[in-house]
Amino acid sequence: MSAMLRIQDGTAVEVVEMPSGVAPEALYTPEFRATLVPKGGAEVGYVLDDKGKLIPPPEPEAGPAPVVDVTRAQAKIALHRAGYLDQVKVLVEEEGGEVAIWFAEANMWQRANPHVETLGAALGLSAAQIDDLFRLAAQIQA
Repeated sequence: MSAMLRIQDGTAVEVVEMPSGVAPEALYTPEFRATLVPKGGAEVGYVLDDKGKLIPPPEPEAGPAPVVDVTRAQAKIALHRAGYLDQVKVLVEEEGGEVAIWFAEANMWQRANPHVETLGAALGLSAAQIDDLFRLAAQIQA
């Protein structure tokens, strides 16, 4: 079997497997054949350049680097600035136990800490919103 790529709007959208020894003319309409190019080393997502060559798609732009940890002071100031600190204090008081100890005593707040996830979910925050709070906190001089 050989493989062709179907091109739509300048982008490879599908791999079309061709049975060995069978010409595309025997299987497909002229309109469909006009959308096929030899696969070569290309894959779905490759883009047809102005010279008819398939090139890899552009790499997506990297977002801001994740912040792994911040100090307790930075975290609490960020929560205050975002209007969440009072709500978090209530949640921590209701939860008590290890969450209360962590909230009061942890010198560093790690983004991957399960307490961060739990409190963020209780506030209705998405993972991206929690990441944004950590980025905000990292910018605070505390």
